[in-house]
Amino acid sequence: MNKKPVHKKNLKSLLMLDDVIYTASQDLSVAKVDKNTLDIIDCSKRCHNKMFYLAGAWQDYLITVSPPCREMKVWRKSDLLLCKTVNRGEWGSFIDGNILYEKKGNSIIFTELNDLI
Repeated sequence: MNKKPVHKKNLKSLLMLDDVIYTASQDLSVAKVDKNTLDIIDCSKRCHNKMFYLAGAWQDYLITVSPPCREMKVWRKSDLLLCKTVNRGEWGSFIDGNILYEKKGNSIIFTELNDLI
């Protein structure tokens, strides 16, 4: 078993895309990690003010959600540059294809990512 530390606090979320593992942590950072070596490729700190997770990726973007902050952020995958903040965010949001699925009370909301980003 190989093990390499990536964050200072608990790793909360993982997303693998091609040869990169994207991670979200309680230290409020997102990292890009090489899946073969587990070396950190890039990292962005202070991504949200409170706990968050990775909802998924779409085209050239990575989407994070912070339910305590009620916000969603869109990051460029290549360099983890913040592109947009959306003022909504719930637990359990995820991306499938071109759709962002969210739960709101007893309902499911779906949004075309073309319309959101």
